[in-house]
Amino acid sequence: MKVLPPIPSCLAAHMTFRSAVPIGGVRFYLRYTTAPPNDGQCVQLADHIQAAWQDHLAVHTTADKTLESTKVWDLSDVAGGVGFSTASHPGTNPGVALPNDVCVLINHHVRRKYRGGKPRTYLIAGDVGQTLNGNTWAPAFVTQMNTDWAAFMNQVKLGVPNLTIDAHVNIPYYKGFHVVTHPETGRAQNVPDLNPNPVPDVISSSTARSIIGSQRRRLTAG
Repeated sequence: MKVLPPIPSCLAAHMTFRSAVPIGGVRFYLRYTTAPPNDGQCVQLADHIQAAWQDHLAVHTTADKTLESTKVWDLSDVAGGVGFSTASHPGTNPGVALPNDVCVLINHHVRRKYRGGKPRTYLIAGDVGQTLNGNTWAPAFVTQMNTDWAAFMNQVKLGVPNLTIDAHVNIPYYKGFHVVTHPETGRAQNVPDLNPNPVPDVISSSTARSIIGSQRRRLTAG
């Protein structure tokens, strides 16, 4: 397992969802302008993120799926603060559930142009009535998702006492790749290279994709 470099003044948040089985999660990164958070502040922020999800995104997640927990940890130091919120929150959408691998793909936009520079979020949301022809989301649903994701992130960025968050960011941990050939099969694989000096990119805006997303490969990989 590769050891990721420390990222000053940044933290990570990971929201874990489950249905009858774990169904993946949502990870995002935030930049702060105050002192590095301690464990207690990380717990407070994790609780705050779960409350923001309840306020703005739970309405898009069917009741068979639950936000099980949220973890927050400081990236500036390997021994930095870490905290969990484990009060689970089921979705409040009364619609007919979609398969666990179906998701809304949120594309995040950054100013810097680079290969692979397309940060995204696989958001567990949507129901059967919000789809068109099994291929795309209804336009009204996409519009509402854009509004509610922005509201969710704005609430998250309000932070908690003594922890000021000024931006939702993307962290380019990897840069380029090298080719590795399997000694027995001869099959070549592109293996990403660790970026020795990742500089966070501020996410200027986010938009939901109209085409229905899938996290099938992410579920099988997990």
